[in-house]
Amino acid sequence: LPKNILVRLLSNKMMIGAFWDFIFSFMLMCLIPNLSLMIVFKILIFSFIWSITFVWFLLIFTSLSFFIWSSKNLVKWVFESILWPSHYPPWIFENTILKYILMTVLPVYFVVFIPYELVLNFNLLLFLKLVAVSLFFLFLWILTFYKWLKRYESWNMLNTNV
Repeated sequence: LPKNILVRLLSNKMMIGAFWDFIFSFMLMCLIPNLSLMIVFKILIFSFIWSITFVWFLLIFTSLSFFIWSSKNLVKWVFESILWPSHYPPWIFENTILKYILMTVLPVYFVVFIPYELVLNFNLLLFLKLVAVSLFFLFLWILTFYKWLKRYESWNMLNTNV
């Protein structure tokens, strides 16, 4: 097992369906008209950025298990609430309060809509913003995870099992 607790936590429930999704995504790329190596490269880069953003956001709610007894249902709800807007075009959410919720409370714009826009029309400034936001929050929540873990460890030592 990995010695790093966070890596063990992130890799302990690997689903076999994720491998099928990975293979299926490459099969779907073959259906893209005018497919080029540059488009494949963009999709791979933005998929990596998407996964970083997705992991840090789920890490927030997974780490809440240090404070509440079971955050399993909360993590499942957050997982689904990030994925459901990706089934609709982004213009549906324009000029609504839901757009601001998807930009602030749920990082759907960072996870779904901005990478999609960058694959279609690459903008270097938007790309750098996306990378900066993803890395900033990733490092912030890694540090927060270990801080919350220390609180949990010290709280756990107070309980004695008799």
